[in-house]
Amino acid sequence: METKNSDKFISTLEAAKKGDADAQFSLGVMYADGEETEQNYAEAYKYYKLAAKQGNVNALINLGNMYYYGAGVEQNYLKAIKCYTVAAAQGDAAAQWSLGSMYYYGTGVEQDFNKSLEYYQLAAQQDNSDAQFNIGCMYRDGHGVAQDYAKAAEYFQQASFKGHSDAQYNLGVLYENGLGVKKDYTQAYKYYDLAAKQGNSDAQINLGLLYEDGIGVKQNYKKAIEFYSAAAEQGNAIGQYHLAGMYFAGKGVEQNYNKCIEYYQLAAEQNLVDAQFNLGTIYDKGKITHPNYTEAMKYYLLATKGGSYEASYNLGLMLYEGKGVEQDYINAAKYFHFAAKGRLAPAEYILGLMYYQGMGIGKNYEKAAEYFQLAADQGEAVAQTQLGGFYENGIYFKQDDMKAFEYYQLAADQGEVIAQYQLAYFYQIGKGVKQNDAKALEYYQLAAAQGNVDALLDLGKKYFSGNGVKQNYLKAVEYFQQAANQDNAESQYILGLMYLNGYGVKENKRMAKDFFGKSCKNGNQKACEIYNQI
Repeated sequence: METKNSDKFISTLEAAKKGDADAQFSLGVMYADGEETEQNYAEAYKYYKLAAKQGNVNALINLGNMYYYGAGVEQNYLKAIKCYTVAAAQGDAAAQWSLGSMYYYGTGVEQDFNKSLEYYQLAAQQDNSDAQFNIGCMYRDGHGVAQDYAKAAEYFQQASFKGHSDAQYNLGVLYENGLGVKKDYTQAYKYYDLAAKQGNSDAQINLGLLYEDGIGVKQNYKKAIEFYSAAAEQGNAIGQYHLAGMYFAGKGVEQNYNKCIEYYQLAAEQNLVDAQFNLGTIYDKGKITHPNYTEAMKYYLLATKGGSYEASYNLGLMLYEGKGVEQDYINAAKYFHFAAKGRLAPAEYILGLMYYQGMGIGKNYEKAAEYFQLAADQGEAVAQTQLGGFYENGIYFKQDDMKAFEYYQLAADQGEVIAQYQLAYFYQIGKGVKQNDAKALEYYQLAAAQGNVDALLDLGKKYFSGNGVKQNYLKAVEYFQQAANQDNAESQYILGLMYLNGYGVKENKRMAKDFFGKSCKNGNQKACEIYNQI
């Protein structure tokens, strides 16, 4: 369908043909925007060029824009710079700002923060709010100038007065965090609100966070939902991520796991790593949906590619355990190594274990000790226990019972059960520490309370023999029984003897035979012999 030219277009065309520069510029705008006539970039270019030759600065800038974006002409940054430079020399703020941006990003020219700042300042002096905002960013980030939050706040303030939403948002961030200005949540809220009302999705998110956490405002989950939703509707991945979290927790909205997954997926599609990681966890653990290891691996892999050390660790764990995939120690080690670069202590610990046992990587005690040490230094209890074992047994390190005791103590203080058992043993025989029956008993009991079968067995023996404690057959039976329930052959054998001879229990050959039978099945040959004799 043919587009009808308006009367305004016709009159402007007539004036342009007579050489009126302003009319030529206006005609170029009509063609470029498709207003009053059909859009035609070639004609827009033609009339902008005619007007520019007559010194029309606005036409010159628009020509520069066409070259910059490749609209109707082949993209050519050098020609764009030429147009902007001529216009900037005539004092045009928009051209000065455009040049500042090209030098800032190194578009068509070598990146030069000093040149960028020079042009931004020329534009800012003419109250160009974009330039004022950009100068604020340079001071905030220390690009081309010494980092100066106070200066950044000053320029953001100038741009904010003119309604620049990004400047308002950034000023809010400075007030919220007390950067260059006194921390002031009221002021932060004010500037976030100004920006949010203009549709700034980052500001909407920060308002949501203030309401969710009750910072500077009364906690209000419904308000938080309102702002997260506004940002999410604009396609802001972080807004979608926070909205998913609200649906997961049922904060300000009825708990809805389907909605939670939906919003995480929207954010994940935009490569938001945290959303990808959370989806991986959801499908891996199967807490809010059925486990789906294929989907879990998919999202963990995406998050790992995005730099998530946590996702890389979980991916490694799935391969290490053969969870939903064929067990693969070689690739598991690869992902654990990446996670270890982020100083994830569990990854460092497992790498230590893999080097120690030669799982998927060559056995290497030096590397094992290195990774155990890295994890232990971060307080990883199981790694501290492993280091204790290395020192106790002289693996890689020189044998040192005192060092072993030190690491066992660190781990035991965190409730690590093997370390508690080892400490009990050290105290019992005075290894690396002064012998102490009371301390030995304390740590045996701590380990036993966590179901450690060796501790249960040793406690049973202590009470049976009265070694370091008052002899108590009933107590002995209690501990032996707990160990026997875990199929401990020795405990079952001892219980068989106790029932056979009536130690601490009423003599009962049937019960004795039952325990000897269980012990026999678990590999105790003595139990087998007695079982066959009863």
